[in-house]
Amino acid sequence: MRRIFALFALAGVPLALTGCGALLYGSGVPEVMTTRSVPPEYSGLPGHKLAVVVRTLEQTDWEHPELPGDLERFVLNRFKQDLGKVTLVSQAEVQRYKDQHQRWTDTPEVEVGRKFKADMVLYINVDFYSPSQSDPMHYMQGKLTCRCLLYDCASGERLWEKPDLTVQFPPKSMSGGITTSPQKNKTQLMMTFSEKLTQCFYRHWESDNE
Repeated sequence: MRRIFALFALAGVPLALTGCGALLYGSGVPEVMTTRSVPPEYSGLPGHKLAVVVRTLEQTDWEHPELPGDLERFVLNRFKQDLGKVTLVSQAEVQRYKDQHQRWTDTPEVEVGRKFKADMVLYINVDFYSPSQSDPMHYMQGKLTCRCLLYDCASGERLWEKPDLTVQFPPKSMSGGITTSPQKNKTQLMMTFSEKLTQCFYRHWESDNE
């Protein structure tokens, strides 16, 4: 299913058309923008209890110790916003478990999920994170790459996987007076990542230009 939005022009006079959302401006060239309905990659979350656990590489954990907790909070907030029928294990409970089990990363994912009496556990493995890449071509551009896996805690079955979910901010390398900072990049990366992740679990609309 697609929605169509058209932009036309007519002698510089704006005109709004109902139904398909068309507006007339003064360029004289029609521009058509369409969106498509995207089905969920996995639709079985509603009605279940879910734990979200972020795991980082040792170097990333050393350089950005706050990253796992911050990313867990962003993802949980987005799940609450987009999938209200999912019961979520709090980030505080996940953090408490990590603090009490220093070698928790050696524990199988489904065993960690069972500690919270969750039906499913979503692991977010951070493969790369930098709020400002040092590469001269991408200086001040943040990047986050994760491998995401969803498990059934009862059967141990892997229900869903996203091997490479990558977001960048700004979308292109800094140029032309763009104002940004590592902290701003970090916030935008987590917001964008959380949105893209949760969209994998419910029907949503995307522009054909994306």
